[in-house]
Amino acid sequence: MATIGMYKLPPIGKVGPITLPTCMYQLPNLQQIGSNQTMSGSSEMNAVNLSALEKRQLDVLADLQAMQQKVQSFAARLCVALPPLPGSSAQQLVVHASPSNPPMAVLAVTRLISEQLPCATSVYSHSSVTGKVPAPLMHFLDVCNCAEDKGQCKIEAVKIILIWKQVAGDDPVLVARPGSSAGSQTPIRGQQNITRYLCRVFLPHLYEGHGAVLACLIDNAIDSNAVVLSERSGRSTKEKAAALRTMNSHLGRSQFLCGSSLTLADILVYAEICSAKSLPAAGDNVKKWMSRLSAVHALALLKKN
Repeated sequence: MATIGMYKLPPIGKVGPITLPTCMYQLPNLQQIGSNQTMSGSSEMNAVNLSALEKRQLDVLADLQAMQQKVQSFAARLCVALPPLPGSSAQQLVVHASPSNPPMAVLAVTRLISEQLPCATSVYSHSSVTGKVPAPLMHFLDVCNCAEDKGQCKIEAVKIILIWKQVAGDDPVLVARPGSSAGSQTPIRGQQNITRYLCRVFLPHLYEGHGAVLACLIDNAIDSNAVVLSERSGRSTKEKAAALRTMNSHLGRSQFLCGSSLTLADILVYAEICSAKSLPAAGDNVKKWMSRLSAVHALALLKKN
């Protein structure tokens, strides 16, 4: 039987060297470098360049860290609070207070914070409050000094939210970390403790910024005067009169309760006197002291509320 061959096709391309286009830029073939020595030399060169770049970046970071430490040192020396870096989230604080016992000293401290840092506040009424909250209390913390765009703050270092509600014992409560889980929240109870915390964090020059000795004197003045003169302290008229006599004697030698400038002790005692419904007659030195403090814008608002 004869064998029948398969069909044949003509070649598509010409056999021989293929001419490559020359219109594109040419790159050397990495696999055809002359020797292993050349390849190792190129790798060493790249390693040197990367090391130089890394060293330059580390030097820049070291310079920035040194600059930050200098700024923090100057701020501590001047007893001022530094605002957060751009892009960082604002510290949010929530205060629960009873409408029957407005925290007047918290209002004053918030006003003082707003004079130094971008600050925003909000006021709400909880369903536990029976009846309508008076309009002055709903505008109790009308502070917003941050940059605004259509009514919304662009930059804020601290945001304080006041919620009027029925709280145990009518003592205001501050939640230091409201956005965290319930187990890590830190409730701070009482107007004296709340204002201590706010000054410690945002206004150190009013409390602990001048050293431990003055901070102890401030605490002693708060316990001896603000707590005693408080409307809810339960102290007798005789005890309150004795506290006012001691204050009057001290203010005859100094313009302020502690040190040579305004401190948290002055703010708390002044707030308690302004919010008291009845107090024994104050001496001339106490009256002069109250007149000096009423000239401070943040404290002058206490009498209006």
